[in-house]
Amino acid sequence: MEDILQRYFNMENRGAGIYFDADEIVELLDHFEEMDDLEHYKKVVKLGQKIHPHSIDIKIRTCKVYIFNEEFEKALTLIEHIGEPDNLELNLLKYECLCALDRYYEVVAHLEAQKIHSDEELQDTYEFLTALLNEQYNSEYAYDLICRGLALFPESTILKEELCFYYEMQGDLKKALEISQYLVGLNPYETDYWYLQGRLYTLMEAYDKAIESFDFALICDDSDLEIKIMKAYCQYMLENYEKVIEAYMDVFAEETEYFVEFIQPFIEASDYSECAYLLLRKMLQEFGDYQSFPKVISDSIEKLFFSNEKNQQRETMFLRSGEINRTHLDDISSNELSVMYLNNKNHYN
Repeated sequence: MEDILQRYFNMENRGAGIYFDADEIVELLDHFEEMDDLEHYKKVVKLGQKIHPHSIDIKIRTCKVYIFNEEFEKALTLIEHIGEPDNLELNLLKYECLCALDRYYEVVAHLEAQKIHSDEELQDTYEFLTALLNEQYNSEYAYDLICRGLALFPESTILKEELCFYYEMQGDLKKALEISQYLVGLNPYETDYWYLQGRLYTLMEAYDKAIESFDFALICDDSDLEIKIMKAYCQYMLENYEKVIEAYMDVFAEETEYFVEFIQPFIEASDYSECAYLLLRKMLQEFGDYQSFPKVISDSIEKLFFSNEKNQQRETMFLRSGEINRTHLDDISSNELSVMYLNNKNHYN
């Protein structure tokens, strides 16, 4: 693949023509699709049309370009022209076009009438379309298709996941939670199921139960940053600020850009000043002195200290000192740390 990409980009940079066989064109297209590089995808489709105008695979990719451009009628015309009614990929593209054109019941008619080679292909079709309808087009059609699909494939976890998502979008969190609990029981080692259950508990403001679910999710995969962030959010909602900061330290070790997202609820907290001192203390323990803080963290802490209206006049007196360090830091109260903080700010301004 690297060789094909190198040849393609060399051609593009020189503006010169070069030959790629049909399989190489398809490899390029699959790569650019995986990378969400729509610009190069369209360019390679045009190149493929020119070099291999009769290639079915390239024609299928041309259909995808029409769908990307929301030219659904053009895509349907080309699909009919290709004329491969047993081609699963083409059928899925056709159904997507019909859904986008609000012709859902034509999809149902096709599914009931068309002889698909295997139950596996039919199940794949239902699972693909329910996800598509849920996310992009019409949730009521999605629910209808989920019910039809589950009648045929009652053990499909993907269809159950889509049903859970549908109930969540409809605000029926109780039904969504029942399905998520079923999925967890079905596979207690699946990170996504624990995360789904935790997210639903969070929406229901059952933060203790959400934290338990996120803990199990992290047992399955302790590297998932999104789960750590959600768990920290629940700790924040329970006003367990020390635990919030501890939870986020794993994230900040490699991903300091998350700090800006993290700091905002602290700024909005009613007891923001106590949060500020807890946070400053933890960061000093982590980095040793203020001058060692990553800039995104020090800037955010300054916002936190000066978020209160009565402190607006102090906005020019930011902490720039290395004199506050972690020596005996655990023995320093918030009030004493406040004095140290302001003394150092005054010293440097």
